[in-house]
Amino acid sequence: ITFQNFFRMYKKLAGMTGTASTEAEEFEKIYNLEVVPIPTHREMIRRDYEDLVYATEAAKFKAIVDEIKARQENGQPVLVGTVAIETSERLSKALKAAKIEHQVLNAKQHEREAEIIAQAGRLGAVTIATNMAGRGVDILLGGNPEGMAREKLRRQGIDITQATPEQWEAALAEAQAEAERDRKKVVELGGLCVIGTERHEARRIDNQLRGRSGRQGDPGESRFFLSLEDDLMRRFGGDRVKSVMNWAKLPEDEPIEHPWVSKAIAQAQVRVEGINFDIRKRVLEYDDVVNKQREVIYRQRREVLTQDNLREQYLETLEAEIGKLVDQYCEDESDPESWELELLYQALLGIFPVPTSVTPESMAGKLLDDLEEMLVEALHEAYDRKTEELTPEIMRRAERVIMLNAIDTHWRRHLTDLDILREGIGLVAMAQRDPLVEYKREAFAMWQSLQDEIKEMAARNIFRVQVSAPMSPVRRVAPTLQ
Repeated sequence: ITFQNFFRMYKKLAGMTGTASTEAEEFEKIYNLEVVPIPTHREMIRRDYEDLVYATEAAKFKAIVDEIKARQENGQPVLVGTVAIETSERLSKALKAAKIEHQVLNAKQHEREAEIIAQAGRLGAVTIATNMAGRGVDILLGGNPEGMAREKLRRQGIDITQATPEQWEAALAEAQAEAERDRKKVVELGGLCVIGTERHEARRIDNQLRGRSGRQGDPGESRFFLSLEDDLMRRFGGDRVKSVMNWAKLPEDEPIEHPWVSKAIAQAQVRVEGINFDIRKRVLEYDDVVNKQREVIYRQRREVLTQDNLREQYLETLEAEIGKLVDQYCEDESDPESWELELLYQALLGIFPVPTSVTPESMAGKLLDDLEEMLVEALHEAYDRKTEELTPEIMRRAERVIMLNAIDTHWRRHLTDLDILREGIGLVAMAQRDPLVEYKREAFAMWQSLQDEIKEMAARNIFRVQVSAPMSPVRRVAPTLQ
């Protein structure tokens, strides 16, 4: 099941996030949900600078290191966002070579990452984080007093769980005073500076990174450093920018900074988002076919679990099976001599234990309707005898267990068959046919076969049920030494 269909199983669906506006179209088309922007509690005064585009990746990383070093020397906290763990580790090596103290978050340090990211707003702090690391943590300018208080207690050799209320209050008061003092300095320096090492395919990821700065009316700054060797730039518009740089004869370490460059990158992101949305929508359209069948099969399972008696359902299926066999072996109603009664009798034995009163000889000389009626009566007699053999209570339980087993067995196989069908259905496009339409048609035919196979398996197995007495445990007698 896809995430979309899983979420749509809920009767009520709602959510809240700071980056839903760019995905408003998808929310509306997939979930029929409207995205409503809520104004910020305080005015957002963060300054978002235009992107800086460099010719090479090496020049870009050198510029990032120089920018971080200059801001750290002033005492301004810096948060660097990377797309991948490899990028964060590469940048960390460059910062170590430049002797810049920093913390790295790449979702490898699960226990410490929330604490580290919470302190990313301290004076002179440099934090490198991937998109997945530390999400949802509020970065306070000047530092988080509670985290600073815990750190102070640790330095004194006091475990937080064993600290007295007085010790905690003293450490917290000292940390709050220090945080408030540092906060004023950080605000004067421009707040938290967010640096992005490259653009993500989705604008909302970039907006999440920017949004870590300038919260609750705090000042802040953000800027993305890009290169023509980045994935997004290579796929969209990199050649045009490169031609401009060659025309202007810009050196490798000289960046381009212009609103139209940022706009072109944003348009590239919109195109990628559109492509990814189309892919997700197509996947959902295929899954909708399976989802409708899934809803029916689950409803059938619930009905089996809640019904007290499945006798009529089993008899209906078995009677239909008998009807098919009669049609197969007694094709010409007007010519009883051509009926293959011996083969019919053998086929009936494969479905239910035929009573001794029914033989090929007793079936001979009857009209077709009378013959079918006799076989149905024999079926009812055999079913009643089986119920009496097992007792009605056990028979009801057996009916339920066998039907559930038949549903589950064939449903699992059906899902595998649908996956195989979907893998190859795209080839019909070569014949100028819509793969989705063909998939729906084939899936419906497979669904009809599934329903018949479930009933046939359950009906054939009901007469094979045997009640075995529980085996008593064997007691082993230890040998005695003479």
